[in-house]
Amino acid sequence: MERHAAWVLVGALVVTAALAPGLGRLHFSSSTDTIIPSTSPVYRDNVNYQRAFGGDPMLVLFTGDVRRLSTPQNRRELTRLERALVRDGRYHALISPLTVLRNAAAELPIAPQLQLGALARDQDAAAAKARARAAARGATAAEQDAADAAARARLAAAFTRRTAADAARLAAVGEQSLANPAFVDFLAFDERGRVRPSLANIFPDRHHALFVARLAGNLSIDQTADAAQRVADLANARRFQNVRALTTGSVLLVKEINDGIQGDMGRMGALALALMAAVLILVLRFRHRLLALPVTLVGIAWAFGILGYLGVPLTMVTISGLPILIGLGVDFAVQVHARYEEEAAVGDQRAASLAWVLDTIGRALSVALGAALAGFLALRISEVPMVRDFGVMLGVGAITLFTVSLTIVPAALVALEHRPSCRPARPIVAAGAVERAVRGLTGALTHATALSIVAIVMLLTVGGAFALDRTKVVSDPERFVPQDSPVLADLRRIRTVAQSSGDLGLMVESDNVLRADVLAWIDRFETTELRRHPGELFRSNSVASATRAATGSTPTPDDVRAVFAVAPGAIRRTLLSTDGRRANVIFAIGDVPLERRKALTNEMLGDLHGALRPPAGLRVTPSGLAVVGIATLDALSANRWEMAIAAVLSVLVWLLLAFRRPIAGLLAIAPVLAALGGAWIAIYLLGVQVNSLSALSSPLVVAVCTEFGVLVVTRYREERSNGATPDAAMTTAATRIGRAFVASGLATAGGFGVLALSGFPLLSSFGVVIALNVLVAVVASLMILPPLLLRFDPVPRSWRANHGGVR
Repeated sequence: MERHAAWVLVGALVVTAALAPGLGRLHFSSSTDTIIPSTSPVYRDNVNYQRAFGGDPMLVLFTGDVRRLSTPQNRRELTRLERALVRDGRYHALISPLTVLRNAAAELPIAPQLQLGALARDQDAAAAKARARAAARGATAAEQDAADAAARARLAAAFTRRTAADAARLAAVGEQSLANPAFVDFLAFDERGRVRPSLANIFPDRHHALFVARLAGNLSIDQTADAAQRVADLANARRFQNVRALTTGSVLLVKEINDGIQGDMGRMGALALALMAAVLILVLRFRHRLLALPVTLVGIAWAFGILGYLGVPLTMVTISGLPILIGLGVDFAVQVHARYEEEAAVGDQRAASLAWVLDTIGRALSVALGAALAGFLALRISEVPMVRDFGVMLGVGAITLFTVSLTIVPAALVALEHRPSCRPARPIVAAGAVERAVRGLTGALTHATALSIVAIVMLLTVGGAFALDRTKVVSDPERFVPQDSPVLADLRRIRTVAQSSGDLGLMVESDNVLRADVLAWIDRFETTELRRHPGELFRSNSVASATRAATGSTPTPDDVRAVFAVAPGAIRRTLLSTDGRRANVIFAIGDVPLERRKALTNEMLGDLHGALRPPAGLRVTPSGLAVVGIATLDALSANRWEMAIAAVLSVLVWLLLAFRRPIAGLLAIAPVLAALGGAWIAIYLLGVQVNSLSALSSPLVVAVCTEFGVLVVTRYREERSNGATPDAAMTTAATRIGRAFVASGLATAGGFGVLALSGFPLLSSFGVVIALNVLVAVVASLMILPPLLLRFDPVPRSWRANHGGVR
């Protein structure tokens, strides 16, 4: 490399050119299988559900006198909106206020016959019960007949009271057309002026109405977001009279998170580079101190080029690795550069022996790289595909950044030093502020016993585990976006008006979901769950409840066929599959946090094994965005302990193999354990918000922070192998690696820390948690390791002073 530095740089350019096409192959994936495994039951059930009943809904809230929606102008605008969305082709079903009004009007001709049939069935059932009760009391045949007749009469009287007012109103409305305001008033409101229960899903009250655009099923997040935005754009373009339209939906919240994270990454990358430049300028004192930045960018280009060739997708999680890799790359490059300058200060300007430089720092960074890979690959045991991809991305990035640091940095320095204008190397500074701070930290616990320090490490580790287990993890997606978000405000507005802005869908599957026993069970299930969960479940919609609204009684297969024969296609597609083997039961969920939604879903599923057990051959599965969200957040936090333990154990095994002495490996990882414990204790005591992404921080902290312990241990061992006494070895190590150590720590912390500046709490919490861990690890490495190294001195007695390199 000393003789052919230029050719090394040319080779780097060739590799960069070869990997550049891989950058063009990168693609951002936002499909459901990046969130939950495609092999999981939740994924398969959700695919089947969305194939039958579409995706999640977009809502247009109309505010004003809802009867105004039937004016000629507003009917035209609603019709144009529907037609534009139908032409678009990305919507499974469109249900507007006009849709349900037309449905109600279509049911009027068949309703009397259906209601009379239902009355007759109910009378027969009530009469049989009355007769049986009378017989049980020992009543005579005449008394049993009287009980039978009385039961029938009671139901007939109730039926007359219920229908007489409507019959009189209908006779007085005149033309039965939506152009007639009196007829619209009759369809929408009962005799007391209240919205009819059968229309409550679309008309929450007299002053609000909803347009529901249910998206096509199995779209990616990007496709869903685009289709959702299309609804908003088309609705906003319509000119409605005397009503205001507000368009929103939970899918827009997902879009905001997705778009925000993607948009933030460019800004976060630029901030990371600016922060790295500031750290290099302020902390380092050697020449070409900004060299680490272009080298890091080359390494990142290599990493993402390789990822493009491997087909690893960019996701909401993996894309956040950009500033992290910038920090890691600057860290590696600074270590190589600093050691080169250190040797140049005691040798000639181009370093007394470049082979010596690469051998010493290369060994240390190789150990650090192995630890990083072990920690990153622990993410592969996650149940979330995009987290597993995150581990691969960080692993590939660490390898490429290590490679460019050990090739391009020394080659560039050798090439630069051939220039006549190159200034001579500065001598090692022993009395700077950074060095004094490092010596202060390394000497802080000099008088402490090794036993007390080990006890502190153990207490911090156990205390951190205790704090981690009790730290509340925020899992509500509404907390992942800025709280002043307009989308969030619109969602809350609709939730206030309609009592719900989302729903929970349950897919009922059978050979024939229109069997009498299946319909009776769906009817009972809906009624029971609404009664058991007031304030959480507000309304339900299914083939059973839609038919009951028309007949007033438990539906029969004939009733359902009659009602759905006249129902608009959008209503049929929403509630019943075309083959009659699947039915959709939709519950409107109130303002319920995701944690409670999970418990609510589990309670409803529990009911299926109890008093609400479905008939034989019936399968009921919850599906939809709420269920996918619950499954994702469960998967993110379910095995965080396993990932943390796997990271610690795999890194420890690597250190034991790399150092060949157990005590050296244990000492190198001790600051990480202390940092993890101390940081989680601080997070718990300070009440720092931790979300599901932050819960993944432990493996990353182990991966990136082990390097600090490795650098201290390897440099101490190097000085001891060169004949220095333990005290002198520790003093020299602290003095000579001080600035580079601090710069590396700040660079690594900064790579994560810039995420804290993101406008999205999902990323900012993640950045704060890991940056705090990194800073604690830097301090812990400087405070904990010196006294432990002096006490245990992990250098074999057989080592003698030599200048052949570190053993």
